[in-house]
Amino acid sequence: MENGTRMLIVLGVFIATYILLEWALGKWLKIEKKKKGYHNEQHKNLEIKTSGVLMFIILISLMMSVDGGMMRDVLPYVFIVCIILQNALRVYWEWKFSDGSKEYIRMIITMSYMVVFFVTAFATNFYWAVR
Repeated sequence: MENGTRMLIVLGVFIATYILLEWALGKWLKIEKKKKGYHNEQHKNLEIKTSGVLMFIILISLMMSVDGGMMRDVLPYVFIVCIILQNALRVYWEWKFSDGSKEYIRMIITMSYMVVFFVTAFATNFYWAVR
């Protein structure tokens, strides 16, 4: 099987299991439909600023890794750390401002699933991201 096809199949399975996991956790924890949006203006401002800073860090790391630069081997891990930080902020705000909702538990479990997937993919060099 061609590498590109194998990668698409693995990504498809990951996305499908992620959606199934979110649905199952929602049923198990008796969570209503996932809310979109922000709890208040402070939450909105902080999340936008944090997203901007993390995107800037990823962009700088990407530029420093072009053509075998010094960040090439570290780039996947910068990506993973940024995902963890962004989701940890969302979990914190959900825990702090939700009215008895268990949404933060679902977010912690799905974030852990995502991190395990990315760490495994990068550690096994599945995406040819690490030399």
